[in-house]
Amino acid sequence: MQEISSSPGGLTPQKLIQLYQKLFDCLEKEWQALITSQEDAILTLAAEKEHILAEIVGENPDLTASPPPGPEADQLQRLKHQVADAQSRNQRLIVTALETVQDFLRYLQSGPPGIYHAAGKVEANPGNSFFHRQA
Repeated sequence: MQEISSSPGGLTPQKLIQLYQKLFDCLEKEWQALITSQEDAILTLAAEKEHILAEIVGENPDLTASPPPGPEADQLQRLKHQVADAQSRNQRLIVTALETVQDFLRYLQSGPPGIYHAAGKVEANPGNSFFHRQA
C-alpha cells in the first residue's frame, strides 16, 4: 500500500474521507431524529455536526483545493455529493416543519369577534381558527 501524503491543509485524503463519512452518517441520524421528532437527539446531532465541520474546515482551510487524482479523490467527491444531498433533504424537512408550525400558530391566534345575531348565535368570521363555538 502506498503512503498518502498530507494535503497542504494538514489532512490526508483518507482522513477527509473518514470525516465526510462521519458527517454523512450524522446527517442520516439527524434525518431519523427529525422524522421521529426526537428533540434531544436533534440537538446532540447538531453539536456533533458542528464539531465535525470545525474539524474539516480547521484542518483544511482551502476546501476548494482538489486532492490528487485517484480512487480517494473519486470517493471523496461522491461523499461530498452525498453529504450535500442529505443536508439539503434535512433542511427541506426543517423548513417545511417550521412553515407548518407557523401556519398552525396563525390559526390559533384570536381573530376579531364574530357577528352576533338577534337569536344570540354567533357567526364566526371565516378562517379565524379551527375552533367552532356553538351556543
